[in-house]
Amino acid sequence: MRSACWPGGEVVNWTNFAGLRAHPLTDPDDASLSVMQGADWMITVSGRAGADVTGVNVQNPDTGKDVTATVAGGVWSAWWPITADSRAHSGLFGDYGDEITITYRTADGASHTSSGYSDSGEPSEVGETVPPTLGSLAGWSALPGTYSASAADVEACLNSKDLAGVTSPVSPVLAETRGDFVTLMLAHEGSRAYCTLKDGRVQWSADLGAMTVDPPAAGEAFVTDGNGVDGKVAGTRISALRGVAGSDVVAVVVHLAEGKDVSATVENGVWQAWWPENEPAALSDDGGSTATPSAQAPAPAGMPTISYTTRDGVSHKAG
Repeated sequence: MRSACWPGGEVVNWTNFAGLRAHPLTDPDDASLSVMQGADWMITVSGRAGADVTGVNVQNPDTGKDVTATVAGGVWSAWWPITADSRAHSGLFGDYGDEITITYRTADGASHTSSGYSDSGEPSEVGETVPPTLGSLAGWSALPGTYSASAADVEACLNSKDLAGVTSPVSPVLAETRGDFVTLMLAHEGSRAYCTLKDGRVQWSADLGAMTVDPPAAGEAFVTDGNGVDGKVAGTRISALRGVAGSDVVAVVVHLAEGKDVSATVENGVWQAWWPENEPAALSDDGGSTATPSAQAPAPAGMPTISYTTRDGVSHKAG
């Protein structure tokens, strides 16, 4: 996971760049938009670039202005902040991605323009159409258990290096167990933090920033943000999704590839689920002995589908 500090919160880019590189464009003068990810205040867009592509600019649909991307090793990436009135807010992109235009330059000095996910002439197998594949993590469970966070749990989270900027007072708004793991969502000064422990020790954590979405209707649930963590388990990415839920929502389920489901915990108007994701390509550049060679790396996964159940027993598809 790549991150940087920014006044609006933490900039997190969990794009699987190794997976993108493992599926290069065949035309050296081509570039494509492959992955779009967002949270409650920012969006990242990334893609592949042919060998002769020297620069990429991405047009922000909200402002109409260009954002200069970083281009390296056959991939490119850019990000920009979004506000509550953006159609990309809370990860509910709709047709937002179709209106993103990229302008790229090639070594011969020519300028080219592409828009949407599939203008490169290839199927958009990266992004929304390839759901994540469940990986393996000892002691993890797809079904959460109830948990009451202790003062020691909270203190351990606040002492983790990724939550160094989070100060007391904090209060747990969600707590769960998944097998041997305990996960907390903490509220502090209008912002949130996420922390997973095992045997009282923090395994990973993140400062999620402020959640500035409108409250959902009683029978509504949707995604607000997510994040991924690489490097904790060889060949596996730890992925998480979070969202909000109205008072009539009693269950939320994350649907992965091959019919695998992960049940979320729903508490205090929010929900959360996390899982080990089979993304060996994310670690293939680290030289680990269990990493998948890049030639065998899968295409990066897109968003899973989300469903939720309301108090009347009816199942709905979340945005």
